[in-house]
Amino acid sequence: MGEQIARFKPGDNVSVKAKGGPLAAGRFVKVVGVQAGTGVYEAEHSAEADVGRPFGVTQRSTNDPTNSAENARSVELLTECTRRGSISRVQTAAEVKAGEEVYISGEGKVKKWESGKVAVGRALTTATNGNYVEVDVY
Repeated sequence: MGEQIARFKPGDNVSVKAKGGPLAAGRFVKVVGVQAGTGVYEAEHSAEADVGRPFGVTQRSTNDPTNSAENARSVELLTECTRRGSISRVQTAAEVKAGEEVYISGEGKVKKWESGKVAVGRALTTATNGNYVEVDVY
């Protein structure tokens, strides 16, 4: 009988590595792979067209992994993500008011929920376009 111990536990933040471009702080991301040899999750900003729930919200911005002058194993390509059940600060793509559900509108930013969209959380604060709203992440 073997064991399969969980890599991360609820409430823990998870590190991701930028892939395909820099990651901005306060954006929803999706996992697009695992870096060979390290087991680090590789991520990109979530897009509106992505189906399902995002992986998490970045806490810090990263360097650009496509810049060949940077070391591919540089820690500046890593950032921690908050996960479901967290209260995260997320950049808006339009005004969002406290109490409104939000969805990902593109580049990991959020907008007020609209019919037919997948809600990813509920705003706990109010923010204007381009600013940061606190979101109770579903």
